Amino acid sequence: FTAAGVPVVGFILLGMPGENAHHFQQTVDLLKRLNLTSIVVSFVVPFPGTDLYHQLIQQGILDSNEQIGIDNLNSISYETGDFTGDELINRKNRLKSMFPSLGVLSEIEQQALCSNT
Repeated sequence: FTAAGVPVVGFILLGMPGENAHHFQQTVDLLKRLNLTSIVVSFVVPFPGTDLYHQLIQQGILDSNEQIGIDNLNSISYETGDFTGDELINRKNRLKSMFPSLGVLSEIEQQALCSNT
């Protein structure tokens, strides 16, 4: 695709339960092998009604009274023993640094972050 001028974008989700430093390094290694034009890195959001949402409530990681919705797409909804919020932010920044010319995608993300504050 890239040879034909078609942009190839990877979509990466960070923060799945059980995800640890080893899994993150596997993601980094895979991205290095792929010929991607850009990446989009997001945090996992446990939307109400999903299996993940119920799993995190059962494990006591997530409070069922917490409001989670579309506004949480650019924020960290929970932490586990495998990662902290700061670690996820650092991982996201590391992945984004692998693609320094993200252009429009970075601008869109920055606008979303600014509107959430």
